[in-house]
Amino acid sequence: MICINKLTKKFTGGKHALHNCELTVDEKSVAILGENGAGKTTLARLICGIISPTSGEITIDGMPVNTPDGARSIGYVPARTPLSPTLSLKENLSYMAELRGLEAGAVSSAIKDAGCTPEEASIPVGTLNTLNKKKANLAQALLGSPRYLILDQPLSSLSIDDEAEMRDLLFELEDRYTFIYLTDSPDEARYFCSEVLVLSLGKTVAKGSLEEIFEHRADNDDYKARVRGEKERLLDALESDPRILHHKVSITSGGTAIIELTVSSAADAPVWLNQLFAQADCKVIDLKKADSPLERVISQLYKNQEEKLDKRREEEEEKAPPVKLNASSITFRHDKDSENDEDMDESHESYDLSTREQKKQSSVKSEFKLGFHHIDDDDDTSEDDDGGSTLFSSRDD
Repeated sequence: MICINKLTKKFTGGKHALHNCELTVDEKSVAILGENGAGKTTLARLICGIISPTSGEITIDGMPVNTPDGARSIGYVPARTPLSPTLSLKENLSYMAELRGLEAGAVSSAIKDAGCTPEEASIPVGTLNTLNKKKANLAQALLGSPRYLILDQPLSSLSIDDEAEMRDLLFELEDRYTFIYLTDSPDEARYFCSEVLVLSLGKTVAKGSLEEIFEHRADNDDYKARVRGEKERLLDALESDPRILHHKVSITSGGTAIIELTVSSAADAPVWLNQLFAQADCKVIDLKKADSPLERVISQLYKNQEEKLDKRREEEEEKAPPVKLNASSITFRHDKDSENDEDMDESHESYDLSTREQKKQSSVKSEFKLGFHHIDDDDDTSEDDDGGSTLFSSRDD
């Protein structure tokens, strides 16, 4: 079990890349969902021990994450390939296995599980296409059979067909590994994971099951209230009413209670909330329906997803070869009143042109839109790397 407790990371200038993050990962795969800059990659690097937290802690089965046993439990698939481009995948993994004291069979097992052929594993990594570089990246994470796989946007920059192949490969691995899946695509999160942590600008917006995050939101409303009264009676009233699904209370220096509420959606919610506060002997200063931060984030993520999908479709269409005419694709129809071929009317000429077969699409509720070039350190550009580094520093083009 991975336990993340009040994890905070500040970079140069006091910028919070992550603030008081809390998460427990056991056997269920968890999606870390958020836009670029939300703190996803920072969280992944903290879990792996690559960088150190400013405060808070991470444990794996009760032990600090930077112990040898902790390191062996996690396989990290960053957005960029951390392999030497001049060496083959097999050579890269053999070197890693020797450093870690793994058996010789670990290399061939990782290559096979990542869907790489012996031929692909025997040529320089730098010469591989995008899909096979993704597979090589996955293979290095699978080396040594860790329990948890941290995947940083593994479907980014792939074509529609390549994305489907990579998605099928990950789906096969899901039965054997627990994923911590970093993505900015709500559909990807729903496809691979049963639990979701939503981040925005380093802060946790929401966490829970897919049902709680995506499906029940339509049945809930958010309210914000300011009241004055006895704190204990207020809390008792909030906690005892089943129509109040979540609440957060903070007290100002002047004694006013500021309450953030999520309640079961109903037109009369303001009425019964006022009654609830009155029964707790609290004076209502203000009560209004609030714009949920979660709704804002999810709506923006879906919008970004659709824009990226449209862009990728356009790029795929531009790359498609033009339709060529040939003799076998043209059929001539003769006018019944014509006595010879010279009397044929052009208006009776038709072209039997076959259209291009549609690209295979994914089975999720709506397509992923990931055809953009992802930068691995999108959310920690000002980072002070004080905890470690990848094996090789060369970049993947």
